[in-house]
This record gives sequence, C-alpha cells and structure tokens, in this order.
Amino acid sequence: MPFNSLNGKYVNSKSIERLISIKDDENIPGVEDISIISASQDIKQIKEIIRNNHWSIDHPIRQNLWECLTNQISTDEHIDIYHELVKDLFGDNYYNCSLPSFVDPAYCIRYHLNTDGKQTVEKILQIIRQSKPDITYCPVLYPLISIFLHYMSEEMAYSCTMKILSDKQNYISQTKGDHTASAYLVMKLCKKYAKNAYLQLEKELKEHEDLENMFQNWISWIFKGLPFTYLVRIVDCFLVDKKKSLYRIVIALLILYNKNVDKSTSEDLGSLQKLMDFFQNIPVPVEKVLKMGYGIRGFSEKLVNQQLVKVQMTLKSHTNLGGRSQSADRLSPSQSGYHLGINSSDQPIIRQLKMDSSCRTRSVGVVALGNFKSCIITPEQMSVIWSWLPLRISMSQPEVIYSSNEHGVCLTAFYMTVGEWEPTILLIKSTSDEIIGAYCSSAWNERNSSDVQNKKYTYFGNGETFLFTISPELRKYHWVGSVSGEDVPHSAKLFMAADNHMINVGAGNGQGLLLDDNLLYGRTEHCDTFDNEPLCSSNNFQCKVVEVIGFK
Repeated sequence: MPFNSLNGKYVNSKSIERLISIKDDENIPGVEDISIISASQDIKQIKEIIRNNHWSIDHPIRQNLWECLTNQISTDEHIDIYHELVKDLFGDNYYNCSLPSFVDPAYCIRYHLNTDGKQTVEKILQIIRQSKPDITYCPVLYPLISIFLHYMSEEMAYSCTMKILSDKQNYISQTKGDHTASAYLVMKLCKKYAKNAYLQLEKELKEHEDLENMFQNWISWIFKGLPFTYLVRIVDCFLVDKKKSLYRIVIALLILYNKNVDKSTSEDLGSLQKLMDFFQNIPVPVEKVLKMGYGIRGFSEKLVNQQLVKVQMTLKSHTNLGGRSQSADRLSPSQSGYHLGINSSDQPIIRQLKMDSSCRTRSVGVVALGNFKSCIITPEQMSVIWSWLPLRISMSQPEVIYSSNEHGVCLTAFYMTVGEWEPTILLIKSTSDEIIGAYCSSAWNERNSSDVQNKKYTYFGNGETFLFTISPELRKYHWVGSVSGEDVPHSAKLFMAADNHMINVGAGNGQGLLLDDNLLYGRTEHCDTFDNEPLCSSNNFQCKVVEVIGFK
C-alpha cells in the first residue's frame, strides 16, 4: 500500500486528496538522502540534495526531512517540554483564546487543515508567545506551522519552529522593523534582478508609494498566492537556504508574471489582485520556478547581506534623525541617511519605521537596559550604543558575558567565554579612562573557519561591524561600503581578524582596533575599512578593563 505522508489527524483528507499524486514505484528515489543529510557536515551537499530532488507532497521523506533540516539550525530540543508548557498555560483542557499580537490576521491560512488542525496551530502560537516574548510581529508563523502540521506532530511542529526562531537573522523577521527592512530589501533586489517586471509594476501603478506598499506584502505572494504543492517544495528549500531562498522565489515569480500575464487586464484589476491571481494559477511547474530562482546570477549571500546593511542603515538613519538628537552619533550631514541616496519615495517606509522605532524605544529599550550593569559604561551610555545597533539586534537583551576583572587577561579565556556568541560588543577602558569599542558582527570562533580549499580565513565578519568611542566624546565609524556600495577596495573589506596572538577589528593601511594576547596593550589607527580617526588620543594604549557584551 503506498505511503501517505499527510497527517490525517489534522488534515482534511477530502480537501487534500485531489493534490496527491502517488506513484506505485516501491523504490522511490530520495528516501536514503535523509541518512546522508543527518550525517553530512557539508552544507553544499545538503543544498544540492534539497534543490534537485522534487519530491511530491506525499513523499515519505518528509516524515523526517524537515526535522533533520531544522537540526542543522539548532540542536536544542523542545519536544519534551512542549506538553508541560501547554499544561502550565492552559491546564488540563485547552480552550480557544485570542491569537498572539504578533500574528497578522491576513496571514491566517489553514492549507486544508481540519478544525483540530486549526486549533493546534493556534495552541502552538500561544506557547510560542510564552516562550519567545520578544516577538512583536511575525506574519509567516501561522502559515508555516500550518504547513508543518501536514507532516509532523504538534510537539515536533513546535520544536522545529522554535529552532527556526532561534536564528532570527537568517530565517524569519520577528519585528515590524525587520519586516519593513526585508520588504525594502526585496524591492531593491527585484529592481536589480527583475528590472522589466519591476518597471511594468511601476507603470501599472499611479503612485510609487503604492508600489512600496505592495512590496510590504511580499510574503503573501508566496504563502497566500502559490498553490500548496508549490509551498511544500519551497519550505524544503527555505529550511536549508534560509530567507535568501524566498528572495529568489519572489524574483522568479515577478519575472514569470511579466512574461506571462495578460497586460490587457490591467484596467480591470488592481496590480496586487493581478499578481495574486497569476500566482494562484501559475502556468509553470514548481520545478521551473525553483530553477529560475536558483539560476539568478550574481545573487550571492554576501551581496544580499551588503544590501541589507545599506537598507538598515538607511532606515535607521531616518529613525535616528527623527527620534533622537544628532549629537548621539556625532554624524555630519554628509554621513546622514540623505547621503545614502534617500529620496521622497522612501518616505512611506520611513514613516512606518519611525512609528515602530518609537514603540521599540518605549517598550524594549528601557526594559532591556534597566538592569544592565557594566564596569566600563553606564546604562545611559549603553543606550547610545543600543541606538546604533542593527534593528533586529536592538530588540534583544544586552548582557556582559566577559570581563577581564572576572575571567582573566588572556586570549584563551576570551575565546572560551565569548567565542560562540554572535554578535558581540567589545568594550575597552584605557588607563587614561578613554572608552572605546567595536560592534563585532561575527563570532570570534570564525577565526577557525576555512574556505572550500581548506584555507583558513584571514578576515571574517560583515559590513554591520563598526568602531566607536564613548569617552571623551561619542563617535561612530561605520563601514565605508555602507555608503560607497560594493565598489570599495579589498583593503576596505577587512572587518575582523584573530589568532592566538591578537584580535583585530578594522584594517587596511592601519589597524582600526587591535589588542594583544594578554588583553593589556592595544593599538588604534586610521584604517580603510571604517575611514576612522584613531579611537584614543594616543595610537598605543594600555587597557584597564576589557568587557564583551552579548545579546539574549
């Protein structure tokens, strides 16, 4: 008897029956790939398997595939505690209650789930609300959990979702600000890689603001627009290729839309309705959509990250200009958001972000920093640094995780304590009471990473890294590429370096900030990466205290 991977407990079998195309071949290819994925440490091999095996929606591999892929994200287990959390929250009997505030009602899609399935989705969301109180806006959670329940138990669906949420940088936006930034990023990527489709949409709309509002709904193009059979394969790829796979899908969908849509219907339907109608009745198989998306040339993770940094800095600069005094950053007009090429078309997103930021300042900033304790800086000084952080990080709780006063003054203790944390803030108080530091975008354990030729990376990190001074004056030195774009020399792409003898942030014709292996002596110079002035009054300085701040 052929295997049906759909979960009968939660799924409306009559509704889903017409989507299933079961093959009688007993030797279904691909099932053995689970053992390969489980054992493999080669992410390229795993990606190759996922992208090229177009399993049907009822294929038995998904009994374990998604669990296996989320184990690559996090090894934390949540299954055992799920029912305990349910009992603590609801007692012996679950009752229907209002959805968490982070759920967007417009995205409450059931995908053929029955009444029990719908109730289970809402139950899982309530437990997530208790487990992750920092989530403020996450529209994709409802549809994603609904899809999970087709292939797994509720406790496994909860566990897999929690693993995805543990890596909010790469998988799911969890705040309105991050959602806004991702929408702006998608719009820029589509303008670059689907230019004709972008121009066609722009032509169909009377005002550019409407186009931006349309891109705010880009997640719905996938999770509300596409047929369920497409979504299952897209989730396969999403779990291994992260949010970037969704960007590829959206670009491919716009290209297909531009090539296939009937332009004559533009007067009868709004552009958003035309898009959704096209996606719901998409005339090409999912294999072609994925092939087109993954065939986009030059679409590297590095480029996406660079574009995201620019978007975040653009939005952040406008928020800062509207939300706090200019003196906090010590930015000149040439360093402001207007220097990043902002024009009037950015204002709808900017206005929304200002609203989100003001709420973030009131609801998170005071609470997050109220209990903050450091031997180097005050909570007020930390609030300035906090205002410089990427939006997604500034929603987290800062905590001093390393102090030379407690953990000793040697790199071994430093790496053992903070090596796996990402990101971190390095703080230094010199013997002359100057306070300087760096926001370090990558984990210091990246110093041990190697490329495909097994050569260790000399430098690591990304363009979110920045240097700063707190005392005697406030200054922030961001990456020069965030203004200049991609056309910066190699010497301006040297963010972080470390070995058994030193740690270094910023390089290229000088060391931005360097500490020796005893964390006692340092050096600071102008460097190409940040185009900074020396952080201290003297290039060579002696450390009084060194601290590292992590985020929970």
